[in-house]
Amino acid sequence: MKQVYRITTLVLAMVVLLSSNAKCGEGEVLQALDAVKTHVESGVSPDTLARLLDEAKVQIDILEQENLADDCFREAAANCYYWYTLARRNRETMTANQVQRDKYDQEAIFGDVSMRPTYEKIVANYEELIRHAYEALPSKWSYGNAGLQIARECLADKEN
Repeated sequence: MKQVYRITTLVLAMVVLLSSNAKCGEGEVLQALDAVKTHVESGVSPDTLARLLDEAKVQIDILEQENLADDCFREAAANCYYWYTLARRNRETMTANQVQRDKYDQEAIFGDVSMRPTYEKIVANYEELIRHAYEALPSKWSYGNAGLQIARECLADKEN
């Protein structure tokens, strides 16, 4: 189901990008990136986050292709999107590592007794990976939020 959704999103993005009527302004890009920020702060599901990031990417691509914004705004929006995407990948990796840790933890408890020390070591290594990912996550969201703020400032400077 997730794969079908992604393919549908990509097809929609291609149609919008290739449409001769496609116009997108900075406001739509800010709106899409703000939606990501707002939903993350309220605790969004990974699938919803992926959808919101896909929508933001479509808006950013239109903006870049149509050359509808100055370099300051385009770079800030792209930077914001980059960090939000990196944070999403970080979160996905952290979740995958938790699944693997739990698998090896079960093996240590219920598996071959002779392998218990090895499984416990693997569990400890996954714990370390999870801890590092958890500690890195807030800074990635912060960098994305900073990019969003810079994009707003670029627009404010342009209007003045």
